[in-house]
Amino acid sequence: MMYDYFTKDETTQSWIVKQSTSVEDEPIGTSSTASIYPNPANTVLTIRTDGSSTEARIINILGQTLWVGNVDRTIHIATDSWAPGMYMMVMGSERVSIRICR
Repeated sequence: MMYDYFTKDETTQSWIVKQSTSVEDEPIGTSSTASIYPNPANTVLTIRTDGSSTEARIINILGQTLWVGNVDRTIHIATDSWAPGMYMMVMGSERVSIRICR
């Protein structure tokens, strides 16, 4: 699965999750929608889904899990204690991932 860029303004980036043709992908039956903003996130990261509860986890570049939880519509995650850099968010059993900047 890959996130394709959908819209952007000064504070929001929205992403559409859809099946990719990458050889690393597992086939899934449906598409989901998720919005992650702001990116980069200075103090709080907001994740919104299309209403279906999805497990998500955020990992740093060392592979350490910083946050794990279920995203059911909207959730806010404090990022002010994270070091500046790149992070990966993995969503659902399909292993959908997106890069997040702090």
